[in-house]
Amino acid sequence: MKNVLFCLDSFKGTLSTFDIISISKEVIDSKYKSYFNGVYLPIADGGEGSLDIILAILEGKTIYVDSIDAEYNAINVPYFISKDNDVYIEVAKIIGLPYLTNKIPSLERTTKGIGIVILDALRHNPRSINIFLGGSSTNEMGIGLLSYLGVDFNVKGELTAKNIKDVYSFNIEKLKEKIKGIKFNCYCDVTNPLTGINGASYIFGKQKGYNEKEIEFLDKSFIHFSSIIKKELGKDLTNIPSLGASGGLGGCFYSFFDASIKLGIDKILDLSDFDKYASKADLIITGEGSFDSQSLNGKAINGILKRVDKNKLVIICGKSKISDPLYRIYKTSDENMSFEYIKEHAKDLYRKTLIKVLDDFI
Repeated sequence: MKNVLFCLDSFKGTLSTFDIISISKEVIDSKYKSYFNGVYLPIADGGEGSLDIILAILEGKTIYVDSIDAEYNAINVPYFISKDNDVYIEVAKIIGLPYLTNKIPSLERTTKGIGIVILDALRHNPRSINIFLGGSSTNEMGIGLLSYLGVDFNVKGELTAKNIKDVYSFNIEKLKEKIKGIKFNCYCDVTNPLTGINGASYIFGKQKGYNEKEIEFLDKSFIHFSSIIKKELGKDLTNIPSLGASGGLGGCFYSFFDASIKLGIDKILDLSDFDKYASKADLIITGEGSFDSQSLNGKAINGILKRVDKNKLVIICGKSKISDPLYRIYKTSDENMSFEYIKEHAKDLYRKTLIKVLDDFI
């Protein structure tokens, strides 16, 4: 009997990783029980859904706290404390893109809600605070959360992306006292630097609803703020991978919290004992909604590719922009299908594709 390891990320907007596991298990149990032994690992890459994976992997408790989203709407959000007293927070559950209503100007969005959650987590005197950065709707380099957590800036009033360029000094003594002795780790799904044509503003600004003029303004604001950080903290943020994650939150945590910045998929795979299961697998099935250049640059598939024998690997995706003989790619949809059709039939499309994969492997 062959061992098949299922480790697929969500198909954004259509199937969660848990949906995929459920369908995969049903297919194996109903059609291939005498051929395959299935092993099922829910995964995420540091973006949306990462906290749900942590809940499935680790023992501990979920705590809910009243906070605000990027547009100051009241929300009740979860974070997790493991039995080892490590806190896990997912940015997308606080200021995620799906919450946007565009009721306020894009430059006025805030990360203050993240600060509210962190402050609540600090009550438990955690050993570490681990933050999944992907999926944010902001691009303000954490100025809102920093202000809420006690960083004193020379600018008075609410700090947002609009007035980052007005910051010329700050004092972090209150923040340092709050987080003394606590290790911060950030996990992301991109490797983009903070500024420049490959940075936070130019690469991700458009999908968050910022126009070209705002994107140029934001990049210049980040360059300015980086120069103040270098002057005040002695940290040079130039061209460091992943500091552009989550609208510059990577740069914020790296600078003010001395946080490590790592790829989220590596953290998830380590916690899941992925290497142990992969070493015993005859077939490894991974995938995500869209297989493209980003998939090979910090996303879940890239993390898995680095750890496995590619001859064992099959990629199932909704759509693929990569045609490379190195990869065995199976698509669940074709170019003629609308997103509405794909969303309505996502489970059946995945099921049929998986059956084809398994039939080919037999």
